[in-house]
Amino acid sequence: MWTGRKAENPVKIMDLSLRDGHQSLFATRGRTEDMIPVAELMDQVGFWAVETWGGATFDTMHRFLNEDPWERIRTLKRYFKKTPFSMLLRAQNLVGYRNYADDVANAFMDRACENGMDIFRTFDALNDYRNFQTVVPKIKEYGKHFQGCICYTMTEPRLGGEVYNLDYYVNKAKDLEAMGADSICIKDMAGLIAPYDAYADRQGPQGRGQVPHPPAQPLHFRHEPHEPSQGHRGRLGYHRHLHDALRLPHFSRRYRTAGHVSSGHQSRHRLRHQTAGPDQRDLQMPLNRAGICCLWTKPGFL
Repeated sequence: MWTGRKAENPVKIMDLSLRDGHQSLFATRGRTEDMIPVAELMDQVGFWAVETWGGATFDTMHRFLNEDPWERIRTLKRYFKKTPFSMLLRAQNLVGYRNYADDVANAFMDRACENGMDIFRTFDALNDYRNFQTVVPKIKEYGKHFQGCICYTMTEPRLGGEVYNLDYYVNKAKDLEAMGADSICIKDMAGLIAPYDAYADRQGPQGRGQVPHPPAQPLHFRHEPHEPSQGHRGRLGYHRHLHDALRLPHFSRRYRTAGHVSSGHQSRHRLRHQTAGPDQRDLQMPLNRAGICCLWTKPGFL
């Protein structure tokens, strides 16, 4: 039973509705004018961050929506007074589909930081961190939050095999720690992670003595089941992740977790249900339930 005491290290939630939600569900066709009616309400919920930019938003705004992607950041910043902004950064690919020259990458990062981006969730699809070498120093130069991603994949029915085994992911986490990551994201793009593998990804390194202490960086677990057939395994992994965050002493002392909520069919319904369980334990999610209810009744983008 929940004791009612305030959590020292609450689970934190990042909302992806304004970026990955409409990118995955209707080809990134969400317009800025559609987001404005819910922006102030979302700001009241208490999300750790809101992902508003990056990924495919940049090119679709140019090609299909006749909008300025830089203006979207500045516009939404006027409505989000408290919640930090996050973007998905494709490392040296930036927001495109090829590697760009260093001078282009540096100029892009200057503009992104100066226009108001706070958190850079940075990934390379092959976990090749050589592609981080240009953009990460810029993130650090501006004092922004560098979240390094480990893309989760596998060649076996479960975690293991000759390539994508526990040692592989531990070593990738060490690489990100050495690069100065402010947080580490396990990026489960297809909802593949099995519940007990979600446990192993965090417990294994400490239990096997491969790392002398738990990494100081907060851990962000992100699963992205966009189709019903993908969802159940990944969702169980998500809940196992939260369950162990509440149970493991070394985890709750040293880590913060930032889950995610995507938009789409019954997205607000998911938010209410996914945040209900942990609130009854020692690591309750610090969300404004009244704000969630307001979003629940608000017609429009969400």
